[in-house]
This record gives sequence, C-alpha cells and structure tokens, in this order.
Amino acid sequence: MAANNICVNVSSLSDDLKKNAVVVIRVLKVRNLGKNKLGQNVRPLVKVKIANKTIGSTDVASTKDAEPFFHETFLFFTSPHMEKITHDATIDLVVCSFNEVSPLDVGTASLPIAQGTAEPKWMPLKMVKGSGGEIMAHLFLIPESRAAASPELPFADFPLHSNCHVRLYQDAHTGDVLPGRPAQNAYEDMYHSVMNAKEFIYITGWSVWTELPMIRNESGDHGSKVLLGHILRDKAEAGVRVNILVWDEISSVPDKYGDPFVVEGVMGTFDEETRMFFQKTKVNVKAMFRAGPLHVEEVIMSHHQKTIICDEDVAGKRSVVAYVGGLDVTCGRFDTPKHPLFSSLSTLHKGDFYQTTCAVKVETGPRQPWHDIHCKLFGRVAMDVAQNFEERWVSKLDKTNINVANVSEKLVGVAGGVSKGLKGFAKKKKKKEEPAPAAPKAMVVEDDGGAMLYKKDHLGSAAPGNGAWKCQLLRSIDRYSVVQQKQGDVASIWRTIYNTYIFRICASQRFVFIENQYFQGSSYFWNAKVNPKAHNLIPLAITNKIVNKIHAGEPYAAYIIVPMFPEGEPATIGMQAMLHWQFYTVSMMYDRIAKALKEVGSSRHPTDYLVFMCLGNRENFPLPAAADNAHLCVKNRRHMIYVHSKFAIIDDEYVICGSANINDRSMRGNRDTEIAVCAHQPAGGAPKRDGEVQNFRLSLWQEHFGESPACFRAPESPECVARIQEIAKKNWELYSGDEIIDMDSHALIYPYNVSSDGVMEPSVPHFPDYPKAPINGKVTPLPSIVTT
Repeated sequence: MAANNICVNVSSLSDDLKKNAVVVIRVLKVRNLGKNKLGQNVRPLVKVKIANKTIGSTDVASTKDAEPFFHETFLFFTSPHMEKITHDATIDLVVCSFNEVSPLDVGTASLPIAQGTAEPKWMPLKMVKGSGGEIMAHLFLIPESRAAASPELPFADFPLHSNCHVRLYQDAHTGDVLPGRPAQNAYEDMYHSVMNAKEFIYITGWSVWTELPMIRNESGDHGSKVLLGHILRDKAEAGVRVNILVWDEISSVPDKYGDPFVVEGVMGTFDEETRMFFQKTKVNVKAMFRAGPLHVEEVIMSHHQKTIICDEDVAGKRSVVAYVGGLDVTCGRFDTPKHPLFSSLSTLHKGDFYQTTCAVKVETGPRQPWHDIHCKLFGRVAMDVAQNFEERWVSKLDKTNINVANVSEKLVGVAGGVSKGLKGFAKKKKKKEEPAPAAPKAMVVEDDGGAMLYKKDHLGSAAPGNGAWKCQLLRSIDRYSVVQQKQGDVASIWRTIYNTYIFRICASQRFVFIENQYFQGSSYFWNAKVNPKAHNLIPLAITNKIVNKIHAGEPYAAYIIVPMFPEGEPATIGMQAMLHWQFYTVSMMYDRIAKALKEVGSSRHPTDYLVFMCLGNRENFPLPAAADNAHLCVKNRRHMIYVHSKFAIIDDEYVICGSANINDRSMRGNRDTEIAVCAHQPAGGAPKRDGEVQNFRLSLWQEHFGESPACFRAPESPECVARIQEIAKKNWELYSGDEIIDMDSHALIYPYNVSSDGVMEPSVPHFPDYPKAPINGKVTPLPSIVTT
C-alpha cells in the first residue's frame, strides 16, 4: 500500500483517531544556519524530542550543500494513557551543530501533533544566536486501524512485494528432533543452494569461517568437501562469480612481516583468516570497516548483516534466492533444538567447540548452546537482498566513502579493555588492502573500481508454492556504508527495521512474541537516575500497547525471550552494564503496566501481560575425571542457551527476521549495519488461525516449552499466559536446583521478581554458577555508546 493511502493529514482526523495513532515525522532539510564559533559552516544534525525526551537523532549532514539534507523518517505513537505522549503533545526539532564531544543547539522548531503539516514545509527556527534559520519537515498520523490493515511500511528504501515465499529455520539444524514438525536444516539448505549455483554467490558476514562444516554426521568426521571455504573456492574455480563482504574487525591484523600468522582480534571473527584463505583463489573478498562521522565507528561499530544470495532452480526457472537472519556462517552456531552441552563434544561438535562465558576445557565442556532463527527468501524480495549487497560492494570501492581518519585516542582511552595498539590498526590494515582483481568483462557491471557485480538481469524471481507471502526488505544503514542505486532524494540514514518494529507493534491486536539477543531501550522514560541515551522506543511501544488493551478490557500478551546474560563472562564490566540497562528497561515496563491495572481497578498481575524469559539446559552426562577443579557449570552440568535470534512474530500474521538486536546499536541506523525482512501471511479464521507463521511459532514453542496444548493457539488468552508461566517457573527450579536431571524443555522464567504494584527486583542475588555476577548489573565506566 502506498504511503499516501495510509498517512493522513492530522486536521482531517477526529480526536478519537488521533488518540491511538502512529506519528510519522520526516526531517528533510535545513538552511541559513550561520557559522559556528570557528567561523565555519554549521555541520547540522537534528534531534527529535517530545516532552524534552529524545526519541531520535539524524545523521550529521554535509556542509557542502546550501540546504543540507537528511530525508530521514522517525516513527512514534500517541496514547491517551501515557503521560506527556498524548496527541496534544508537541514535537520539538532541535537543530544542533555537530562536534565530536557534544552537539551544540543552534535552533528549535516546534510541531504540535494535533496540528501536523499538510505537506512538507519550511518552518522558522527559534535560534540560540542570530536569526533566519529554517527546517523543512512533515508530520502526520496513521490511525491504528489503517496501520493494522497495511502490511507495508511507508517511506522505506525497499517496497513491499507480493507473490513471495519464506522458509523459516529454528536453530541451524532440527532434523527429526521435533515430533510432527518438518525438518528445518539451515546449513544443509545453504549448502545445497551454494552447490546448485551456476552463475553467482554473494555473501555478507559479520564473521565467515572457511572451516565451517555445512553438512555434519554423528561421527564428527565431516571431510573437507563440505567445509564452506573449500566449497566456495571450488565454485569460483568452476566459473561461478563468488563475492564476499566481511566486517573488517579492527583488532585483527596480519603481523607486520606478512607471515601467515594472524592476530585473532578481540571479537574472533576470522576476517583476516578468511582473506588469507582466498588470497590466491578466484573468490573475491572485501573486508569493510564501519565508517562514520565520529571517526571512532571503526573501533566500536560493526557490519552485522548475515546474508547469502545466489541463483538456484526454483519452480523450473533459474532464479535468485536469499538467506537472511541471525545465523552467522561461523564457529559455534551449529545446534539443534536439544541444545546438548556435553554429549555432542566428540560427535556433532567435534572440531567446533565454542565457549565464551567461562574458562573450560574442550574435554570437559560444556559447550555454549546456541539458539538462532534464519530464513530463506524466494521472489522479488530476494532481488532486493542482492541489491543491498551490490550497494554495499560499490560503497567499498568508492574511496570517498571510506573513513580514513585515525582512531580517536580519547575513545580508546575510555573504552577499558581495548588494546592500546588499536589506534594504529586502521592505518596498518588499510595499507595492506589489495586492489580489486580483474574479472571477465561480460560478467560484471563496470564502474571505476571494477565492481565485479554479476549481470543477473536475465535471472527470475520465482517462488515455490502459491506465493502467499508479502515481503519487505528492511535495513539499518547509512550513507557511509552504502551507495544507493535509486535516483532523487535518498535518506542519509535508513532505520526501516526500527520503524517496522514500532509500526507493527502499534498495529498489533493480540500478541507479540520476541526472541532477541538484547532487550534494552526507551531510557528517557525510565524511573532511574541514569540515562544512557538509549533512544529506541520498542520497549515503550510494547508497554503502550499493553496499557491500551488493559484500559479497553481486551486480552493481549507480550512474550520476550533473551539470553540469561550477554555473551561473555557475566561479571565483567561490559556484561554488567548491559544487564543494568536491561533491568531498567523491563522495570519501566512492569511499573507502567501495574499503574494501568490499578487505574482500571483490575486484580490481575503485571506478569499476566508481559512474560520475560531466558533459555537454559541441564544434561545428566557422566562427569569426566579431568573436571576436578573445573568451573561450577561443569560440576552442576548446566549452561544457559545463548539466544542469538533477532526475531518477532506479531498476531501470527507478521514475522520480522534479520540481524538486528533490540538495542540502539542495531536500531539507530548509523551504528551497526543490519538487514531484516518483514514477511506477512494473513492468518486463518479464529479459533484455529493456522498458517505458516503460527505453525512456525508452535514449532518454536514446542522446543522451548516441551508441549503444544490447544491454548497455545491463542497466545493472548489468560490460559496461555498461565501455562507458559507455569512451565517457565518449573524449568527455572530444575535449572537452578541441586539435583542434576535432563531437561525436556528449556524456557526459564527470567530471575526477576515482580510485585503486584510493578516493583521489580532480582529473584536471586546472582546467576547460577557465577557468584560474582549480579542479576541487575551495575553502572560501569564504559561509554554508553559501547553498551547500548
């Protein structure tokens, strides 16, 4: 649906429709801002505020244009039950002069939500100094009913496509583990797609491990023919165009003598190993820093997209297919819904032992179990994933788009734990970059750097089955990471993943189910003395929806699953900071839900509407003799299951699947680069509502909760919420208790205790087996830009 069909001029709406609506704020241009203190043109950015609370911030615009432009879109929402964010509130657009320490206010324009603007218009700024400054903006509303009827996000970089198909994967491999559920084997499907490719293969990766076995067997002896790097090398030798974009992790550097020794780096992403593996092959590999206006992005931000795009036979036609989601093609990610800890060390996980939360031996385990969600896309949306790759590839070749500034010494100094040598890494690595190798001219799209992009115009976009899905590709990305193919006004930052979360949550009617590696945000609305300036409003949007449903007397539920703690040893300062922000985020949600229940005189509990969980497993596997002085998790035969998913289901009709976490790193658009898809398939009629979205959710829930009763088909119902809580509480007792037994399901109630009046506290002082790791975290000296 076109944006003009759902975006409504505010003056044409009744007050009732204004009260629950999505607010669309478009920040377009500024002009006549004058000079800064140094006599230079102001480098402008714009903060979007409501009730003096920041809800968004634009890119830093160029000073080369007479009218510096942004063309950025922010989504917010109105609510009659949330203080200071009603339809009578005012949006303030604060234009600032950028500097690397703290932006300085230049001027402000105010837009009452109840009035909006009929069309984009220039508005005068109330200047701090001088006069004449102006900003062009546009504000209008989308009534909740119209948002619910529209599967398309307005003002996005990619359109909604019909006649698509989506294949969803839980974990890297399900096999026949889930009774009655079809096998969902992500790595095996990727293997067959790549092996079937005849013309091109594109890969973007946060990490690409050339030694990853794509096919595994119980013996653990997989053979080199199924290793990812060997497969890609052989396909390139056979004439297939193979292009790989990896994140250039700044702390991993070849040694200064050019020996084949590689400094692994802080993050262990294999970027240097991958480049070296393919160095004398026909595979084209480019490593890309995360550039930006602060000149420190290359240290603290990443390219986080995880995609594979290739040609494949689909419905008898050579077509483009794409894999998108949270699953990296790297070590430690292969897992099944059983999530073994010890029993698979010499079989499925032989040669692929991964553990970041505690110091244990390969012989003793436990391995770190890994839960993830991915998808395969067919149809026109797969072409859009290929376009994303090409725009990023061209950006890598555009030398004016690469940040070559030295790393900020100041940031390196405050980001405790970062190697002192980092400030020289960028310069070293850039000097060693190889020029783009030549490619057959008939196979490439020519540009000034020889982009080596495959001419795939002759390929189709067929989808199997009846093409019942509608799909829209989403991104978090900015002008430093992409050269856009479209003409005309393009955004400095695309934050369509974030906008889609806000749009779909606001339009939801029954429930939202989220699995995510992180869950933090809305810090301007916390009841706390600290504010790490976590802008994203996804937690507040969920809370707002629950509050509205409480006042309407309608059922609604939100289920959220996160890791027990972030990846790493949970007592370290980085993990403690992120746990602290999560604690304040969830505490804010329960507090507002409790107040709404009190306002309507309800005796229900806040946890009847919001269920917050994590995953864990326990395996009664014989303790090896070498485990005498091992970590407590070895002796207690347990470990959290690391939730790496970036996934949501809304009303059993919409799926959001991609690489983006629910934090500002992923959602702002000018931090980590991300990709996702929003896929829509209308649900069937009540009460069954069976469709592919619901079937996938029930498969996930069978993994998490060990059963699939009738009430699971109505997640919004009090019966479903009660059953989920019962299972998750029992599992926590099994996981944290003294008796070591095998667990049949893995969902654990998160160790928060919530009172009837919404006060939240840790239910235990520390995480099991980690006595120095408080549940609620703590404030640390790390800058919030690193931990949010």
